[in-house]
Amino acid sequence: MTAEMIGVQRSYFEQISGLAKRVNGNYREYDVGGCVVSISEDKKQAISSIALGNISSDCTFNAEKIYLKGPAHKLTFAKLNEVGNGSGAFEVCLETHCGNLADPVYALAVETPRAMTNIGFTATVEYTDESGEAAWRLKKNIEKRFPGVELYGDYLGKKIPENIYTEMWLKEFGNVHITSIRFGY
Repeated sequence: MTAEMIGVQRSYFEQISGLAKRVNGNYREYDVGGCVVSISEDKKQAISSIALGNISSDCTFNAEKIYLKGPAHKLTFAKLNEVGNGSGAFEVCLETHCGNLADPVYALAVETPRAMTNIGFTATVEYTDESGEAAWRLKKNIEKRFPGVELYGDYLGKKIPENIYTEMWLKEFGNVHITSIRFGY
């Protein structure tokens, strides 16, 4: 996976990856050596984003190819946030009710400065012991610092200032390793 694949035609990508395993509109999913790779394409079938969905020591790549540092399976939310000069947008489901009985997913979206690469990243980690403990600590710290805040719905920016939430989120999730990353424009 390289940043240079953004903008190339899907047919070129499929010469390397093979045919898509699943197709849904402009989204395609591939099995590349046991790793889940997906792309989104524009109306001209040019790739607009690429994702690796099951990052592990078995499914990894050199993240320097997409302007990050080190192997992908060693990336943490804090390392990714540094690329966007600390401007990440964080998402977290702090309660056990995350919609449709789904397991919680914790995410960070970062857009790099236009003068750098102007590439966007969205990294996630599904519920693991590590992420679950981070979410529990974040929830407890929010409840302590903002007593009575309702952690369902739209509390960010209304009851908790965004800069404070970001600081608290990074404190708890900064060292959590990501399990998927999408990059593109």
